[in-house]
Amino acid sequence: MKKKLSTIGILLIAIIIVFFSYRKYQQSKTTDENVINMAVDRIMEREENDRMLQFVREYLNDSTIQIVDYEKSILRKDSICFFYDTEWDTYLVIPDSFYLTLAIDSSSMSLISESENEKIKIWTTPRNAEIWDGSKKLENSLIEAGFTIEENKLTDSTFVISGHKNGDISHYSYMKVIAFSDSIDLFIAYRALSEYKQDTIIRNVIEQFPDKPF
Repeated sequence: MKKKLSTIGILLIAIIIVFFSYRKYQQSKTTDENVINMAVDRIMEREENDRMLQFVREYLNDSTIQIVDYEKSILRKDSICFFYDTEWDTYLVIPDSFYLTLAIDSSSMSLISESENEKIKIWTTPRNAEIWDGSKKLENSLIEAGFTIEENKLTDSTFVISGHKNGDISHYSYMKVIAFSDSIDLFIAYRALSEYKQDTIIRNVIEQFPDKPF
């Protein structure tokens, strides 16, 4: 009887050892498969990124352009970081202290400073004849809203207006409107708390927009 129990015990131990060995093998196999899958994913992602970079360089005819952010299509040429909008064929310089956000429906995009005290926004609207007819309706509406106008320039294709609004919180606004086509106006506006206003942002981002920055 004791011999029989001893034999059964040995068999149980053997079964347990085999079970755990098989389980460990399966876990090891799963881990190996995961590692292989991750490696394949990385290779595929790298190949896709390489294809995208090649396309961008050919499309913009510049072999020195780098991709900074594949998800948001942020590019870099030398020290200039920028976003290229293929729909409107426009370039938007992205200052180091700003991050880019895109509307879900692609109707607008914004650059927001890390401190969130400055914002640059771009959007399009149907052509507004009141901007271009020389009647100063837009300027007058801003004055009525409490703005002190500092700059107001109008040409056949570009309208620029800027000014300060004082109150509990004083802020500065600069807006550039471009007659993009016979039916579309393209807007870019910079807004900051008065003490955060940066002339370099206006000069290197707003005034340059929408042309190639390099």
